[in-house]
Amino acid sequence: MFIAAFVAASALVPVVPPSAGATLVKRTPVVIETRGSGCALRTYTLRFPGQGSGRIADSGPAVCVVESRTADVRGGRERQTSGTELLEGVQGTLTVRWRGTQVAPAGRWGAFIGTWSIVSATGTYADKRGRGRFLSDGTFAAMRYLGLLITAV
Repeated sequence: MFIAAFVAASALVPVVPPSAGATLVKRTPVVIETRGSGCALRTYTLRFPGQGSGRIADSGPAVCVVESRTADVRGGRERQTSGTELLEGVQGTLTVRWRGTQVAPAGRWGAFIGTWSIVSATGTYADKRGRGRFLSDGTFAAMRYLGLLITAV
């Protein structure tokens, strides 16, 4: 009896097909690692860890630019820094904007920890957006971006 009433009520609800303007979104986990002497003469690798062995999908030169550093805050135990990193690979270019905080809980400066997002992309990456978390040593010699590449289809 209950099932019959449900079926009868369901028949009254119109079924609406998806519109032609609907957007599907594909999110792919990504790991980008950059290394170099400070922000100059850097290289990067881009991997998709969820696909097979996490092989390198792209790599090439990178340039990091530190755009702003705030004065030490909280009694000299915390710094905030932001910047961009340009990654030039075979598949195209990505410009990543990052913002991080560095703390010195026991008098020694630790790693930068923060967030990143893609602000510009060309080539294969032109239709991609991305964001996530990043980690860098205190000298920017090594940076690691973890997050998602997002494609709207």
